[in-house]
Amino acid sequence: MTRKPASSNHFKTKFNWLVEHFTKGDGGRFTDREIAEGIGTTPNYVWRLRNDPNVNNPSLEVVEAIARFFNVELNYFDDRAKSETLEQLLQSAFLSKIAKRAPALDELNPETQDALLQIIDHMLGQHVSPPSEAADEENNHQRP
Repeated sequence: MTRKPASSNHFKTKFNWLVEHFTKGDGGRFTDREIAEGIGTTPNYVWRLRNDPNVNNPSLEVVEAIARFFNVELNYFDDRAKSETLEQLLQSAFLSKIAKRAPALDELNPETQDALLQIIDHMLGQHVSPPSEAADEENNHQRP
């Protein structure tokens, strides 16, 4: 059975769970300042949301911004709704890391992109010819 964050009925616990488990592209955790910049508030308020026992009820706007920042469904914070499973959240975190790298990956030269795709395919246990090789093979067969 999949476990959800402990004491999942409290916003603070759920928010802290996201901060502890969702990492930046370099593997490090987001700072309160980075979260604040991403959600449009102050680092002090983020710290208070995470640590101050008297601050437990952020506005819907802030909760929506946090959900967008960590790429989770808004209902993750709603005790009445069925929350995502831990595996779904971690998969979402992993895919988010990949998506954040997409612009840089697009800047790579075609040979490096093909090599990267081969590595990914190998890690997934698949063998798929990179597009440039497949196109080269087709062109070789069509030449007189």
